Amino acid sequence: MEREEYNWERAGPQVKQKVQYVGKGVIRKYHARSGVWWYYARFALPDGRRRTEKAGTTRRQAERLRDRRRGEVVSGTYEDPGDKSVGDGPRFKDFAERFLRDYGDLRKSDYYRHSLSESRGLMEYFGELPLREIAEADIDQFRRSLEGKLRPSTIRKYLTVLGTMFRRAKRWGDIDVNPAADLDKPKEPKHRIRYLAVDEWRALYEAAEPWLKPILRMAICTGARLKEVVSLTWDNVDRQAGVLHVTVDNKTGTPRQIPLGRTAREVLDSQVRHVRSRFVFVDEKGVPYTSEKLRNRISHRTRRAMRAAKVQGASFHTLRHTVGSWLGQKGFSEMQIGALLGHAGASMTGRYVHFQVEDLRAMVSMLDECLAGDQFGDLNSSPSVSC
Repeated sequence: MEREEYNWERAGPQVKQKVQYVGKGVIRKYHARSGVWWYYARFALPDGRRRTEKAGTTRRQAERLRDRRRGEVVSGTYEDPGDKSVGDGPRFKDFAERFLRDYGDLRKSDYYRHSLSESRGLMEYFGELPLREIAEADIDQFRRSLEGKLRPSTIRKYLTVLGTMFRRAKRWGDIDVNPAADLDKPKEPKHRIRYLAVDEWRALYEAAEPWLKPILRMAICTGARLKEVVSLTWDNVDRQAGVLHVTVDNKTGTPRQIPLGRTAREVLDSQVRHVRSRFVFVDEKGVPYTSEKLRNRISHRTRRAMRAAKVQGASFHTLRHTVGSWLGQKGFSEMQIGALLGHAGASMTGRYVHFQVEDLRAMVSMLDECLAGDQFGDLNSSPSVSC
């Protein structure tokens, strides 16, 4: 099986079934353990020796690798992976530490560190492998190992992290070829947009524990994300200007100002400033809810309150959808709502249209009226706005 001119006519039925020559420089083999056909690229070295290299699960991947390797041979840049004189370079887990230090941790989110933690599949699967030895086929196999175990959206996030890591590795000179350049990711799922009707919000608020109520109320009157709410400090509150300065490492990485409405002022007035903490929302010991563990506790207790209130298919983040939906039903445009909520799309349109804080106050005032009961009438059955 080491030569392209293998006489397939003389091969037995078992060989024909498990190994197939499908094109010039391309073969495929059936791996019984995984139940997958793998494609291999075959090419000749300058001294006449032939090499077979696993490429992926599609013929196109094998053809692409074959052409690349042949080009490297012709240009004299080919490095034999079996040549011990060629350095292996960093292992995946070692490069991941550098990637997080020099790139991931500089982003405005803990998205990368969370995905590359020791308890996650990426590190478990690739951790000990030399970065240079990871091929498209390995990434395909990783994806297949997750299918049926994780949601497509989670698999997509893992592959997105891989893609970013390998792009950085190529830019920094740790690899010559990016094996994730043509990642085949699951399609982004189209989620049903869930928002709360006013009676559902009332039921949730009544069912929530006392310590949780001000956090929920701040979220519903500002549209802020959970991480933004719990990261609020007293220095972020500018009562004179009437704004909250949201400087937390949010999803878009863009600091913004949220108008300080009547409801938000009431929430702030109800909070006792702890002498040991600069944060607005703290527990009885003065510990802020900024850690991932305590944010998860808020999310869990919110879902518990929702179950008690018979509110189904919702979470803490649903409050953000709710703000956008209520404002959309009151006639505000998606561009205006995006500016208030700090959407990535709003930052793009912001190149051409800029909203000042004063332009956003009408939306916060409308939320105040809704929460006070003045505008409840038509907020129970209107269509939702994506947030």
